[in-house]
Amino acid sequence: MADLGSTMHFTASSFSSYEEFRDHVVSNIRDATGCPVLVYEDAGQTWVQNVCDHIETQMESRSVRKNYNSLTREFWLQL
Repeated sequence: MADLGSTMHFTASSFSSYEEFRDHVVSNIRDATGCPVLVYEDAGQTWVQNVCDHIETQMESRSVRKNYNSLTREFWLQL
């Protein structure tokens, strides 16, 4: 569980499937306390777009700022 102001780093390519990646992101958002930052390195654009769509449609009650840098393949979420 993330704490107030903490930054948690993960490597997206370590997940074996999009579903595993999505479930990890959703779990961290759901279980977070405070306003942590989640950073996923080496994240593919398709996975990021799909997970952003999922967050927007399935987690409407949670405010999440999302950013993706396609050059560095870094995806971060500010909760």
